[in-house]
Amino acid sequence: MEAQDVRAEHLKDDSRELHAWLALLSRRDAFDRYVSAVGRAKAAFEREARRLRRFREPMMVRFLPGRTIYRLRAEGPGTRVVLPAPMIAFSDEQFASLADFALHRGPSEAPVVEAMHGAGYQQILAELEALGGPAQQGRGIHHDLGVSFNRVNAEYFRGGLQRPKLVWGESFTMRKFGHYDSIRDTVVVSSSLDRLDVPPFTVDFVIYHELLHRTMGVAYTNGRRAAHTPAFKRQERAFKLFKQAEAVLTRLGKAR
Repeated sequence: MEAQDVRAEHLKDDSRELHAWLALLSRRDAFDRYVSAVGRAKAAFEREARRLRRFREPMMVRFLPGRTIYRLRAEGPGTRVVLPAPMIAFSDEQFASLADFALHRGPSEAPVVEAMHGAGYQQILAELEALGGPAQQGRGIHHDLGVSFNRVNAEYFRGGLQRPKLVWGESFTMRKFGHYDSIRDTVVVSSSLDRLDVPPFTVDFVIYHELLHRTMGVAYTNGRRAAHTPAFKRQERAFKLFKQAEAVLTRLGKAR
């Protein structure tokens, strides 16, 4: 990067996140924390694997930038476990909850998600975001997510919401045009909507939908996650051009 005069903000998101992770690990305190976390996570996953007798050992734990709670894959004689980089902040008890959820699929992801919202995880995440440089901005070719947020915030939330991170994203399928990442407080909108033939109110509706997730949160019933509850759907229909926005998104979904 130095040889080619490349700065972190010039990198694509995946490369920028890896650059930040390596920069963090260049610090001795962070590296020591990483080494400790690998050993503690490995122990937690191997205890659960022995209890279930379904997964091959050894458990080969890696921490890497990513947005999934975990990834498991059989590799050689054992099982590869890939965890988000900020989980190096997890306690032994939190690793035990994670291993139970990942290997046993129960009782619920709620304790793990709560840990990811905790101060330790969020501190590491903030350090990585700072080291990574400026993220992709919300200004597209035809639509500006910041302008859209301001309209929605004023119209439906009385201007009372703090602005989350607003970014355009690529990884959406069918009719999934948005996502709210509560861990990073980020609203991601599919870049397929950044088109001249997409009315601004459609982008506003997607922003509104994701802000409802942000304000209403997620409910858990018997360990099962419920986001689109009846109360959520009632609030969603309060959007003034709900039917028109739904029609546009349906048309775009069929064309993909």
